[in-house]
Amino acid sequence: MKQLFKITFALSLGLSLLACKKKEDKVSTNKVTTNSKPSSSSKKSSTSDNTPKAYTKEGNYIYFGYYPQTLESNSTIIDSIEEKITPFNSTGDAASKGWIKQTDYASNSTREAYYYRDIDLNDDGVNDYRAIHIFRYKNYNTSQPYSDSSWYHDSSLYTEGNTYYFKYEKIKWNILEEKDGKAYLYSSLILDAMYYENCSDNKSTEYIHKGKNGYANNYELSSIRNWLNNEFYNLAFNDLENKIINETLVKNGLSSTNDTTNSYVCSNTNDKVFLLSEKELTTYYSSEDSRKTSSQALTNYAKIQDADYECTLLRSPYNNYAYSAKIVNQNGVLSFSTVNYALLSIRPVIVITL
Repeated sequence: MKQLFKITFALSLGLSLLACKKKEDKVSTNKVTTNSKPSSSSKKSSTSDNTPKAYTKEGNYIYFGYYPQTLESNSTIIDSIEEKITPFNSTGDAASKGWIKQTDYASNSTREAYYYRDIDLNDDGVNDYRAIHIFRYKNYNTSQPYSDSSWYHDSSLYTEGNTYYFKYEKIKWNILEEKDGKAYLYSSLILDAMYYENCSDNKSTEYIHKGKNGYANNYELSSIRNWLNNEFYNLAFNDLENKIINETLVKNGLSSTNDTTNSYVCSNTNDKVFLLSEKELTTYYSSEDSRKTSSQALTNYAKIQDADYECTLLRSPYNNYAYSAKIVNQNGVLSFSTVNYALLSIRPVIVITL
């Protein structure tokens, strides 16, 4: 039913969509607009002599940074968490109780969807858990009106009116390449969900966004680029880790798209966190089999954010529509999605100094 709906929706836009289907004292998650920050510092790895170490390496993987991932199911731990916080009661007193609103978007309107807060369980200055309270289900597309039900959560284990707790855990990264004392890293798991751009409709012309004129699939001006380098970056990495994350020249020209022509490419950017381009994806994962994704790639936190494992977002614009970006589907096939599809799976990329 989900697949049929997406195809029908895509065809109504005139698309031919393939199976398309996001620790320190840090802030925010996807679709969040807030200036508030939890007041807690991040976890750090250390060597046996207690000297701080920014990462650990195991075979072809590096563990670096922290992000909410696994759903806590231990009732004793949940009891301990709930003794430390004031439970969510209502939107009226949420802020005074430490709950931060996660804003949701639909057809030029906004409303509250989730509320969240971070928990330092052991009073050691480190956030151990993130609580998510589902006040309302999130909208699946920022151009669509609100519905009383969620496209994914209807039959899932996450239900409206309930609170869930997710453990901050080390982020596991695939090592794509090591060169000149640096490692090019791609998240092994889907960590979150996010739209490429918050558009109220499928705009086919340039318009003013982020203070500049550009198409909806302009990566330089995109919401996803801003989210990766602010909300995600600030949440996932502490001061020690920040010191070895490189600001990288991210190439966004025609060659990065694998296209012969593409009117929607943008200027190169300098970023600390970014998404793979189509060219990078096919370079490091040359076969469709090597690019396949299953639902097992979703963290529990990505699931509650409604991440769609069938549609992992790339930064490259789709060459036929100004409101579409490239994705890789669950079978490893390159396809595309409208940029305002809010449930796109996010696997960040970073470069660190070893």
